[in-house]
Amino acid sequence: MTDKGSLFILSGPSGVGKTTVEDKLKDELDLFISTSETTRPMRAGEVDGVDYIYRSEDDFKEGIEEECYLEWANVHGNLYGTPLEPIEEKTRNGTDCLLVIDVQGARQVRNKLPSSILIFLLPPSMEELSRRLTNRSTDDEETTRHRLKNARVEIDSSLIYDYSVVNHNIEQAVADVARIIDNCHSRRLHDRPSKN
Repeated sequence: MTDKGSLFILSGPSGVGKTTVEDKLKDELDLFISTSETTRPMRAGEVDGVDYIYRSEDDFKEGIEEECYLEWANVHGNLYGTPLEPIEEKTRNGTDCLLVIDVQGARQVRNKLPSSILIFLLPPSMEELSRRLTNRSTDDEETTRHRLKNARVEIDSSLIYDYSVVNHNIEQAVADVARIIDNCHSRRLHDRPSKN
């Protein structure tokens, strides 16, 4: 009989390095990385179905009504959601899953699936986060200020998470997240009842 897979959540403020950590974990671990759906416009270099599944607002709202999402949230005026069906299928078949979602979504997942494991990625400082957002050059100055304001609120909410990782440098942050996933997987194996 196949053990059920675990569901890991990775959150953190905009610009902290979540996508980079996710991309590197894909190469290191046997994880299903969920592709979120969103109504936000596609950015230069992004690929539909790879970075996100891009949906119209009407289609997304229809999915909400039909309870097609494990979680969904309105972030910076755009809707984001995690399709439920692939997560259920993968965990049922014994595959661990990783969701990179915001704090609102993590709360929803924790309420629906209390066994999910929440990891929060922190910047070394707010000054460093500001520098990373500015250097990213994907947002105007007002949007960057808004993201920094939201980051403070998100960081204050990180107490609901099981683990926190500070992203001083990306290689160490990836190693720290991978270690958490591996340790949780090992703990799950040790928590099995013994066979008599």
